[in-house]
Amino acid sequence: TLGLTAPVQAQDSWRTYENSLFGYSVLVPPRFIRDGETAEGRGQRFRGRPATYQVDGLLISGSLSAEAIRRASLLRADGWRIIHRRHDVESDAWAELSAEKEGRNLRIRMIRLCDPTQIATLEFEYLARDSWRITMMPEIISRSFRSRDC
Repeated sequence: TLGLTAPVQAQDSWRTYENSLFGYSVLVPPRFIRDGETAEGRGQRFRGRPATYQVDGLLISGSLSAEAIRRASLLRADGWRIIHRRHDVESDAWAELSAEKEGRNLRIRMIRLCDPTQIATLEFEYLARDSWRITMMPEIISRSFRSRDC
């Protein structure tokens, strides 16, 4: 079982994307299609109505929480307003942030991978007016985003 809060029939039609280069996976909703790889096979972009998202593997030199702070600074510089940010203080295993800009919402989740110099990011973007259409989709995708067993 997936252990996620979605109707059983919806879960049955979701697919899994796995990235063997960085060692992470994420669920892909029904009717979402691949929309191109990220640089050097580190991840994948997906497109569906009414949202887009991408997953990507990254090399970092510091902590995951420092990378989340850096990402939030870059978003602010690009005009996004950070509306939520939190991270795992104890083990530095994950970080999340949400932002909004010009009627768009962005949710980002970062996870630590088996190699301590690697993380994976999930960026889910949608129009604020479509929030009612996606209901639990960002939460299901976010909870399914995980590193392989180390």
